Amino acid sequence: MIEFYTLAPERMNLNGDQANVFVLRRRLEWLGIESKVVSIAPEDFEAAAARIIEAPESKFLMVGHGSKAAVTSFANHHEAIRQGVLDFAQAGGVGLVVGSGYELVCPDFERTPRLSDYADLPAEDGLPRVFGYINTDTNLPAISRLGDSVIATMVHGPVLARTPELADLLLTSLGVLVAPNANSVEADKYAEGARSH
Repeated sequence: MIEFYTLAPERMNLNGDQANVFVLRRRLEWLGIESKVVSIAPEDFEAAAARIIEAPESKFLMVGHGSKAAVTSFANHHEAIRQGVLDFAQAGGVGLVVGSGYELVCPDFERTPRLSDYADLPAEDGLPRVFGYINTDTNLPAISRLGDSVIATMVHGPVLARTPELADLLLTSLGVLVAPNANSVEADKYAEGARSH
């Protein structure tokens, strides 16, 4: 059983980033592996993070992208969320942090002219070539690692739908033996088609 913990999914889903969890769950389903989603309210994040850090195996943490108003709505919990995500990453946890979630966790950045464009990031740092849509006014790297297996990115889309190789890398980090099957091969063809448009 893989457990997906996601921060305030009703607020942190501006560009469909919660669909990254759907992509991973569907790929697990095709492999015959059960999963469940646990929504975490901002005020409960510190306690939830402490629990999952104790046993990070088979647990995935998702922090999506929300509007400025959405992120501001839980400003009192920013520091606890930031520290919880970083502690989870250092404990060997697996996760994905996107957009304003990335800004929240890695606040040492500068504002720059906004970049809004399709993303085609070269493979590097053990990550595959990444596709999606980038929309940012920060100088944060478009994609980086927090610890070994928590990926932070400014690529939206959701990124895992267009980059199934990254989805499989995250599943492998969760201890899942990823093997191609008819469903994943077909889905990956759609992703390949989407990347060419």
